[in-house]
Amino acid sequence: MLQAHHVRLSVYSSSLLSLPRGSDKASRQLLLLPTVGKKAFLGSWARRNRIRPGKDDDVDGDIDADVEEEVEGYFSKLYMNQQRGGSGVKDDDELDDDGEQGELSYSEKQYQMRQALLAQRGRLWSDPLEITDQDFTKSVWWDDIPDWSPDVVSSISLERVKVLDHLPDLSELASKIELPPPPPVLPSADPKAYVKHRKQTERQRIHARVCQLAKERVEEIIRIADNHEKQNAVDELFEYIEQQMREEEGVLLVKRSTKVRRRKSPPAKFEMMVEHALTEYLQEINKREEKAWLQARNEVVGQPSTIQDVDSISNAPDGTEKTTVTPLFVDLAKTTKKNIFAISGVAGELKEEWELAALKSSQRIMLRKCMTDMAKEIREKVVIEEKPFKIFIQGRKGVGKSSALTLLAAAARESGYIVLFLPDGDRYRKNGHYIEPCTIHHGMFNLPVLAKEMCEQLLEVHGEQLDSLGLCATSEHSLSYLGNELKLLSNSKKLTDLLRLGVSDVENASGCYSCVVATLMEQTEAPFVVFMDEYNTYFEKGEYFHEAYDSDVVHPIPVEKISFFQPFLSIGSKNKSGSVDMMKRGGIVAAITYNRSVAKWATEGLINRVSQETDVFVVDVPRYSKLEVEHVLANYECTGVGKLRFDNGKTVSDDQEVEFLRMMSGAVGTRLLDATIWSMYA
Repeated sequence: MLQAHHVRLSVYSSSLLSLPRGSDKASRQLLLLPTVGKKAFLGSWARRNRIRPGKDDDVDGDIDADVEEEVEGYFSKLYMNQQRGGSGVKDDDELDDDGEQGELSYSEKQYQMRQALLAQRGRLWSDPLEITDQDFTKSVWWDDIPDWSPDVVSSISLERVKVLDHLPDLSELASKIELPPPPPVLPSADPKAYVKHRKQTERQRIHARVCQLAKERVEEIIRIADNHEKQNAVDELFEYIEQQMREEEGVLLVKRSTKVRRRKSPPAKFEMMVEHALTEYLQEINKREEKAWLQARNEVVGQPSTIQDVDSISNAPDGTEKTTVTPLFVDLAKTTKKNIFAISGVAGELKEEWELAALKSSQRIMLRKCMTDMAKEIREKVVIEEKPFKIFIQGRKGVGKSSALTLLAAAARESGYIVLFLPDGDRYRKNGHYIEPCTIHHGMFNLPVLAKEMCEQLLEVHGEQLDSLGLCATSEHSLSYLGNELKLLSNSKKLTDLLRLGVSDVENASGCYSCVVATLMEQTEAPFVVFMDEYNTYFEKGEYFHEAYDSDVVHPIPVEKISFFQPFLSIGSKNKSGSVDMMKRGGIVAAITYNRSVAKWATEGLINRVSQETDVFVVDVPRYSKLEVEHVLANYECTGVGKLRFDNGKTVSDDQEVEFLRMMSGAVGTRLLDATIWSMYA
């Protein structure tokens, strides 16, 4: 039966609230047992109370009929006494008047306690305390539950979730999509940044309120014809706004003055912020008036009416007509590219989230401000400056680093970039099947199986694009990486032929892979970008050993000595003497992970080295903001994830429930998904 364990547990915990104090543990258990297990329980209860079966009883352990009647009579009497408000099982001659009064007073207290519990409201308190016998005995199986469909999604979630009808490219991400700002940094993470944010937020709030207070008076001042009277009105406006703000923010002023222990009063920072905000507002009005006057003079239409001027000024940043920017979602299933993540798959736990969803045809990722910032950096370096770029993605565990990396890789492929996607850094550094010395470059080692996998990825995703560009390997690269294996290709040096050779023959896969990567890094026909997840796993102690490197096979082979990784270790590399050459057009995007067993010194050392490199664009993926949490939960309902699958909008429309999930998860993406799944059984 579906969730029978949880049902019995709920009945047990709720029935204890109505049992009297004198009832023992055995009596409490019997009231909760179904009819099938009642007989077996009576036998165990009789054995614990040293009631032995009679001689004529069956061998299977059934107790004597008289004993069964006695036990059942005991519990029946207990149950009837409980209904009358009594406690325990006592004969009539054992109860005197004082004892009866004592039991009644306790029953009254128990009744009051139960009513107080029932009067509680909110999460868990409003859940039903009892399950009826009809619901308990109902035979409901998993197959009897109706299948999920988009028709059960609430209207509030459908209105809240906005999904783009296409996969945006990098140019659209960089310039045409507006997203809400990220949440403020936590005080414990960066106190200075948090103080800066608090001050900026305070100035914005004061500026918005000052504009609201001054708007009506400014309309009257504009209508004044005499300049002297207009100036006096402006002076009075400053005094009026300062007085109004003092009255509204009086508590704030008292706190500021009492914190500083001085004989002289502290500087009037609040008054200066109010004056500065009003000055900016009036300057904006003067600019708009001047612009409207010049436009009217040029058109030779006459002087514009003051009402129109004031209406145009009303769009100033007063906080009253702000349009809220909502998050957007991208569905990777709507890409125009075929098999956009063939062979490699997606990074991180995205696949798990998509598998948990009831809507299997959707692969949604929420767009965030950090993603558009990285798209701008890529576009600026590739299109404007024509320089290679390095992007390093960091952030706490579960905030969405892998999601950002996956979305950028999909957008880059949508933009026509040649992308090599390496999502499983931990697997690459451990499970390369076998390693062998390179026969051409002394001191280097190859991972043929992994090289074959990368050749298959490039051929499957970018095979047609490489053929259309007509990219071929140079003779220098062919001799440097292939050697005698060049004879196997006849006279063809096309990259697609090299990739096919690497896929068909694992012995030649490493040479073909290195030759193709070297050619792509030097060509300028199309940008070549490498996306690497779990990048910090490469800088821990190695997992590959070979006697050609260490005769005792004690020391692992360094990652920079392996041809599979060597071209892409330019971010945070330990080897400063031999710098890694970057691609002429394109770049590297690397993200770290905290989901793998990586030593702390390896991750912190990488972050410290990256912070000292001036040519690396570091992106810190933040936690979700409150607005983003609301939209993520609505998306979970739209796709049928966890408890929101048949929720009918109860969670997303309940502010307390949303805050509860946000508190449980800390506004971290992975933990929010876990909280949604876990709360099904809470």
